[in-house]
Amino acid sequence: MYDSREKIRFIDLFCGIGGFRIAFEEACQENDISAKCVFSSDIDTHCQDSFEANFGERPHGDTTQVDEKDQISKYIKKKRQKSQQSKYNSSIWFNSMKNQAA
Repeated sequence: MYDSREKIRFIDLFCGIGGFRIAFEEACQENDISAKCVFSSDIDTHCQDSFEANFGERPHGDTTQVDEKDQISKYIKKKRQKSQQSKYNSSIWFNSMKNQAA
C-alpha cells in the first residue's frame, strides 16, 4: 500500500537521549507527515545508551570522526533498496546543541 502523506527525512546532531526527536516526530504525525531519522549523533556515551534504549539504534559518536562518505554511501545503498517503496521530498537537519561549560 502506498503512503500518500508528505515525507521528510532528517538528521539529529547532538541528539542527547532523543527528546527533540520525539517531539518532532509527534508534531509530524499530528500534521499527517511521515518523518524518518536517517542519522543521529552524540558524543556522550551515556546519552548514546539511553538513545539506543529509546529508539533501538545507537547514535554515532563524535561528529568530527564520522566518515561522511561512508555514511552517505550506506544511506544511498539503503535508499536504492527502498526506492520502490517511498519517496521523500524534504530534508531537515537538527542541531540540538547542549549548553556546555567550558
